Amino acid sequence: MQMQQDVFAPSLGTHKLSGILRGLRACSCGYNCRIVFSIERNPVVVTSMSYIEANAQGRARLRALVSGLTDEELALPVGDGWTVAAILAHLAFWDHRVLALIVRWKKAGVGPSPIDVDGVNDAAKPLCLAIPVREAARLALDAAEAVDAELENLPENLRPGIDKLVQEGKLRLNRSIHRNEHADQIERALADRRRCPL
Repeated sequence: MQMQQDVFAPSLGTHKLSGILRGLRACSCGYNCRIVFSIERNPVVVTSMSYIEANAQGRARLRALVSGLTDEELALPVGDGWTVAAILAHLAFWDHRVLALIVRWKKAGVGPSPIDVDGVNDAAKPLCLAIPVREAARLALDAAEAVDAELENLPENLRPGIDKLVQEGKLRLNRSIHRNEHADQIERALADRRRCPL
């Protein structure tokens, strides 16, 4: 069944619903048949092919979103002291972190890399806010391209160690989860701005 292989395949016409069905999605399963569903994100249960495809889709979504943003929109606040551009710089940082780990692991083997996510995000926020908005957008797109290329070509000898970290929830090969969370956040901020312009 196509839906099991790729719920976002163009032939299914998968789309977000609104109104009382907001947060759900629907796709076509025949001439006058629709399936309404939600997507539960579980970064631990990921197959090699699914994360590669998901990353490509998340990267394409990010590119489409960013390419349509003005400098004014990039400077929009999205909550908790972050702006659209700062969120993009934040995405770039976390994609670069995974990229740096893979490069290191190719040289020295897979090892632990503990991190205090909230502490890092709080410490990085002023740096992300200081980056010029267009540069932040470029960094996010470039980082997504670079890390996805590495993830598509993981050496087999690294797979057991990396799979263990993924299963323990210490590494996310599916970069689209993080990208899509923040793309949703950016789209909400843009929609709010259009409803209530300054």
